Amino acid sequence: MHAGDIAGIDRPVPGGDGTTLREIDAHGATLELVSSLCRALEEAGIRYCHWKSNESLDRSASGENDLDLLVHRSDARRFEAVLRDLGFRDARLPRWKELPGVYHSYAVDPRSGRFVHIHAHYQLVVGDDMTKNYHLPIEVPYLASARPVAPFMVPAPEFELGLFLLRMVIKHCTWDAFLTLQSSLSGSERRELDDLLGQVDLADVWALMGRYIPFVPRERWNGCLRSAQPGASVWSRARTASRVQADLAV
Repeated sequence: MHAGDIAGIDRPVPGGDGTTLREIDAHGATLELVSSLCRALEEAGIRYCHWKSNESLDRSASGENDLDLLVHRSDARRFEAVLRDLGFRDARLPRWKELPGVYHSYAVDPRSGRFVHIHAHYQLVVGDDMTKNYHLPIEVPYLASARPVAPFMVPAPEFELGLFLLRMVIKHCTWDAFLTLQSSLSGSERRELDDLLGQVDLADVWALMGRYIPFVPRERWNGCLRSAQPGASVWSRARTASRVQADLAV
């Protein structure tokens, strides 16, 4: 697994093979509460990572975006105890908006007065509130790939790109998405795709997906990538989405 080149300071990958990676220099100031949280999780040995939308990691660090954290299920109790020690409170969403295996918590950063909202995922689920959700049983290797990109741990970009493509196809390429005018990737999603593509060799991505998500065939991944980029026809995108959903339902 090769870490992507990210502008900043070299540091070794913990428990890795001695390769180095680079730490981002966040555009926005990291909130005191977020820094305290990340330090506390590291000190407690909690296995976690900020599992998606890492192109905008600075916005998560500054409290502008919610924190989407994948947490090892065995560490769930200790993770929630760390949050409560830092003043976080449990939150509940309306039942129709809840996703399986997600724990919500929030607190106010004392210095800035900003809310920090955490979505803690104890399992990897792709899909959204309006569609069927699919569990991908790859939490352990996904977390094992994580490396430090201050102030968070983040997954290998190869893993992140694979899950990003599945999420985008299910979110934007189904017939429901076309009928509800949700078929286009947002500007931030396009930036995220470009950022991830710039960090990986696609051959490595497809090999990793073949190892950990073998029920999605190789040709489907190529179709997912084409569907997430401009120029694909409505029919080809919808066909890819239908086949991906069938793959994931196995």
